[in-house]
Amino acid sequence: YHLHPDIHIDGNSKLRLPNGKSINFSGNGDLVSIRKATWHPEFGKEVETQCIEVDFQSSEVTMTFTWN
Repeated sequence: YHLHPDIHIDGNSKLRLPNGKSINFSGNGDLVSIRKATWHPEFGKEVETQCIEVDFQSSEVTMTFTWN
């Protein structure tokens, strides 16, 4: 899951949105990791961001996102 550069990850399971709200996420066991990524809003422009990487080791993976 590629994230917009204005969304930040707190720890390993919380997304912090620009408006101050947060989204919690979880996946099966150790299958979820945070990686560096880039976002390309227009031709020739690259902005650093992050992505949530899910390692598919079986035919089914569950990701859960919760917010209020």
